[in-house]
Amino acid sequence: MVAFVRSFIKTLTPHSHICTFPKHLHIKKNPMPYHVTHLERTPLYHMHRLIPDPSGLTAYFCEEVLWQPLCTVGLPSLEVTDEVTNGVRLFTSKLTYTLATRPAPEAQPYAYRLTLANGVQLILGLYMRPYPVATITDSHEEKATGRASCTVQVELKNAPYGPLRQLE
Repeated sequence: MVAFVRSFIKTLTPHSHICTFPKHLHIKKNPMPYHVTHLERTPLYHMHRLIPDPSGLTAYFCEEVLWQPLCTVGLPSLEVTDEVTNGVRLFTSKLTYTLATRPAPEAQPYAYRLTLANGVQLILGLYMRPYPVATITDSHEEKATGRASCTVQVELKNAPYGPLRQLE
């Protein structure tokens, strides 16, 4: 609970009417995105343990969830776009990562946890629809010196939420 309160205080803006911050506590917004350094996944049925914040920006787990780390080649990328359709804001999130070998076909949908370079963890996918859908593309270069790889693109379309920041 203490971690939740601390993270809630961090999300308040300096111009909030709830409280005022001393100058040394102002949160600086970085316009540059952070790199995704770690990528993990878990079956989507584990996400019933996730409790989203009413703001739709953060969430925390009420129980421990086992995450399977993915060994990626290079850094994964995350692209989030939003648009307003008929007065409703919908998000599209695209996670792209490269593996050295082709993974087994997914028998069930997965949720993903991304760890950014600054330590923030984002959750992509909830236990309710829409689910993240993974598309696998194999590439084999024509030259013998080229490398073969497998690119996985996970897309979450038309969701009423973007990636949720995981609270500790």
